[in-house]
Amino acid sequence: CRQMVSDPPWRQNGEPSPSIWDAKNPSTVTPGRYTHILEGSCPIILSAPHGGNLDLGLPDRRMINTPDRQNVRQLCRETDLNTAQLACAVEAQLRNRGVNATLVVSKVLRSKVDLNRPEGLCSECHQGFEAWHEYHSAIRGGLRRALEEHPQAHLFDLHGQGHREANEVGHVLTNKVLRESCLDDYAGASSCRSLSVCFSLEDMVRGEHSIGTQLERHGFPAVPSQSTPHPCACDPVKGCPCTGYDVCCWNGTGTDPRPCAFFWGGTTIQLYSGGADNLQLPTQEFAGKVSATQLETFAAGRQDNESIAAFGEAVALSILDFMEAFYKYSPVPTPNWETQGSP
Repeated sequence: CRQMVSDPPWRQNGEPSPSIWDAKNPSTVTPGRYTHILEGSCPIILSAPHGGNLDLGLPDRRMINTPDRQNVRQLCRETDLNTAQLACAVEAQLRNRGVNATLVVSKVLRSKVDLNRPEGLCSECHQGFEAWHEYHSAIRGGLRRALEEHPQAHLFDLHGQGHREANEVGHVLTNKVLRESCLDDYAGASSCRSLSVCFSLEDMVRGEHSIGTQLERHGFPAVPSQSTPHPCACDPVKGCPCTGYDVCCWNGTGTDPRPCAFFWGGTTIQLYSGGADNLQLPTQEFAGKVSATQLETFAAGRQDNESIAAFGEAVALSILDFMEAFYKYSPVPTPNWETQGSP
């Protein structure tokens, strides 16, 4: 059941709502026509490309999926319900703990522009391409600010899915790879290749301090994790027919008959951190400095204000545990002057 939740921040009198912004926020609001941006400087960047609700008069994306315009198939146009609000909730929880993360949230409907696709496939009009550049420029800006103060940075790309009653944590590792007993041999093909120089990919993806395992410790099922190391439900003897890549999982109806559909990482995390060979490698500017995670959230964590608040806190705490374990990053608590008195 879809319930009403608070409007995204850009819907409230044209200004960010007090729940995600106040005078003590160490970040800076940057108004964008197509993108809601909070500029931070810590090594955490949050992005949400599919939660927008603005039409802006843009034409719908068509049934085209390849640059040569020859491979015609149904595109996914559905909005990831309430992921904009979830991203704002995660940022607020981080900020309350002294972390000024960069937040980049699309305002525009996914049916008009898909910001998790290569630029040439994102839209059918000039405005759509402008939205793509504004959104990704904001991500690059956040990464640059982070790298001015920290040796490494991590991008967390938030999405929504409804085919699995668990949250999917993607690092550009397919179903087949995740069924391996140890992932370390695949570090160079993952979106955590930068971190794998110092840490085990196995630990980062499904170890004690992985995002999936931490989410489960906070009461939200996730895959991969220590308890659920891979998403595949197929018989290993009979083989697995599932590809595990989001655009291949989509069949145009919103459902997928294959039991192992798993969104293991799209354009955004591959663009900035690398990964599979079917998309461009990260820009040289971020090579060896940026890792990334795609979090496909289950609907139960973003149904209403109460669930968004609870799940947003769990995501924030999971991110902080991950960052402390693999980046040695711990936030400085924000002073509460109301209880401590003026300095």
